[in-house]
Amino acid sequence: MMKGMASNEESICQQFARIIGGQEGFVGGKCVAACRYQIL
Repeated sequence: MMKGMASNEESICQQFARIIGGQEGFVGGKCVAACRYQIL
């Protein structure tokens, strides 16, 4: 995982988490998976 994109994805992930009503923040990379699923 690239640290450069991590901060950016984290920000997007937190926004998506609030929109989809999911958990905010990173939980074992689960948040990233949720974001990618929504984007796809």
